[in-house]
Amino acid sequence: MPSFRRRASVIDDDHVDQPKQDPDRSADAADALALAEEADAEAAEAEATAAAARARARAIRLRRQAAAEVEGVEIFHAGTKADGGRILANGGRVLNVSALGKTVAQAQARAYQAVDRIRWADGFCRRDIGFRAVERERKA
Repeated sequence: MPSFRRRASVIDDDHVDQPKQDPDRSADAADALALAEEADAEAAEAEATAAAARARARAIRLRRQAAAEVEGVEIFHAGTKADGGRILANGGRVLNVSALGKTVAQAQARAYQAVDRIRWADGFCRRDIGFRAVERERKA
């Protein structure tokens, strides 16, 4: 009958041949990883900043009394959307503030009085609307 012998071997991790790494290649990989992590962090920060800016720019806060306190004023929305009790800008020219008055100058003054009660970070309006009509009325 044949005899089998068992061979036992112990592997010492310190003596196992490890693949040799090129130090330049390892440094390049570490640099690339560091740059990628930095870029990811910068992208996340930029997105958070942009989201906050969009929220500020889009949030239009109208005091409830803005139109009601100024006689003869109507505010028309275009390019807006409702979002849980808030009115948000949705692109383009957003609001049209119109007013009636006994004179063109009075109507213009009422419209701008209402505009001044609108709270909108980064919003803007023209201040030259109606000036020709007011001038014609003044000359008449």
